[in-house]
Amino acid sequence: MTPEPEPEPRISLVPCFSVQYVPGGNTYCLEKSEFDADVDWFTNQFKTTLREYEIDALGNSSGNWARDSINAYEAYAHLIIAGRYGEGPGEGVRLGFIDSGLHRDHPEFVAQGSESTVFQHVDSTFESSFERSHGTAVVGAAAGLYTGIAKSADVIMFGARDPDPFGRSDFVDLSYSSWYGVFNRDIDILNLSFGPDTTPEFNYSTIADDTSTRDYSDSAFVIGRLYKNRFDAYWDTPISERPIIVQAAGNEGQEHPNVGAFWGLNSNNPFVTVVSVDRQGTISDFSNRCGAAASFCIAAPGEDLRLPSYDTSGYELGFYETFSGTSFAAPIVSGGLAVMKQLFRDSLSDRQLVDRLFATAKDNGIHANSAIYGHGLMDLGAATNPWVGHSSVHGHPWRQRRPYTSPLLQGIRWRLPDQY
Repeated sequence: MTPEPEPEPRISLVPCFSVQYVPGGNTYCLEKSEFDADVDWFTNQFKTTLREYEIDALGNSSGNWARDSINAYEAYAHLIIAGRYGEGPGEGVRLGFIDSGLHRDHPEFVAQGSESTVFQHVDSTFESSFERSHGTAVVGAAAGLYTGIAKSADVIMFGARDPDPFGRSDFVDLSYSSWYGVFNRDIDILNLSFGPDTTPEFNYSTIADDTSTRDYSDSAFVIGRLYKNRFDAYWDTPISERPIIVQAAGNEGQEHPNVGAFWGLNSNNPFVTVVSVDRQGTISDFSNRCGAAASFCIAAPGEDLRLPSYDTSGYELGFYETFSGTSFAAPIVSGGLAVMKQLFRDSLSDRQLVDRLFATAKDNGIHANSAIYGHGLMDLGAATNPWVGHSSVHGHPWRQRRPYTSPLLQGIRWRLPDQY
């Protein structure tokens, strides 16, 4: 009896990531272990080189610790591997701010995008030269050369800080037309580092319905009297024009964020509320907690940050000052979203970007407490990694015989194992 021939071994394809480090150069397809090794190499290069510049510019011994905390250097490595060689972080993304204004002549902003602009609204005046500027520090946390996350983003500042008519010191009162003008200014991400100093009692469960139906009768007076213009202008803005909104949680050490941070209760809004943590990743004493906003809240560095500021006493402190507050944690997230938008603009919607930001946050250890940290501590390295979210990461079969393209970066391909 003739023995049956041995069956030919099946050859299974393995996933790899297509990279071209230099435009027009060779293209390589890296398996995950190779990809990780290259990311580690570039990350260490960024850490070593950039930190030297940061320490020299900021006049401290640690440089920009916030970049380390959220793994921004790893995100910069992903920019290189994704073929964005020569692009600065955030390039081509429009970051909007409503704040006190901006000292555009500060040396932190020499790398900003060419579309950067300062507009005027309400009764705000331009920031006087050589004075402390809340808006300048906020923009520095998002897009500063040494202090920020997305140094090459286009910055659009709406100078609009105005005294609060109800006695709180941190309220911006814009008319309906002003809010509508902001929302229709072709902004990708809008940072709001302001809000009332207290959270009045109101029914959290009704906010989502009240804001979408424009019926504010069941909500707190703050919604009806202070935020109506904002909500109405937002709903009147075409969906395709609405920016991602990033809101500071507030600095009262309360169980819940300030009332302006509850915009995200309507799940249709690409909205993020941000609480502050210190260098150890622990919630800052002053920071409001995520509380009832936990489902759309995240933590980011916001304590003891060196940020751009002109010292009015005659440059004794140089060009930088140490700031703390959720006002400065929020733009860390805004800058991170700008880098994500730069990478994923053609493959993820704004809603998907925010969902990815939340899904990749560090939510173990103390950060598992959603009442304090929401989704956890922001991890920009994980959020920009094309392998995170790829089917193999979640235990699905790698052994498929069909081509596969990742929805992220359009870079994952399949190739024969090395032994073939």
